[in-house]
Amino acid sequence: MIILGAMRAAAVTVVGECRDVHGRLEATNGNPSLRIWVVGTKRILGVAGDEGAELLPSSLRELISFEATLYGDFRVCPVTLPKPAAMQLVCIKAGRRLVQERTMPDGSRTQRKLPDVPRGNEAPKCPEVAVQQ
Repeated sequence: MIILGAMRAAAVTVVGECRDVHGRLEATNGNPSLRIWVVGTKRILGVAGDEGAELLPSSLRELISFEATLYGDFRVCPVTLPKPAAMQLVCIKAGRRLVQERTMPDGSRTQRKLPDVPRGNEAPKCPEVAVQQ
């Protein structure tokens, strides 16, 4: 079940198999505010959830801003079915091989490697439910 408009964790059902994508996770204007560009494609995946309550590990959310993007391998689970020329919504279960790229005020960029997430006993935000097709 998906509630249109505000998508809260309790209202989200995974509609397909989870998969790994290599991409860039960034904060954007618009809805959804967090998006993954899948490297090597024109595909953009939107992270489901309200701004500030997106469906991804909180330790991952803390690393993203308008000045900082993340490149890496993300484990995503679809919460909407794919449609041609439309953004598919997903939840993020985990991130591996992460690199944070920051844009500095002078326009230069810095990069740093980060540990995998989620870390420790962080509660997953991606629902653990049976896939509904």
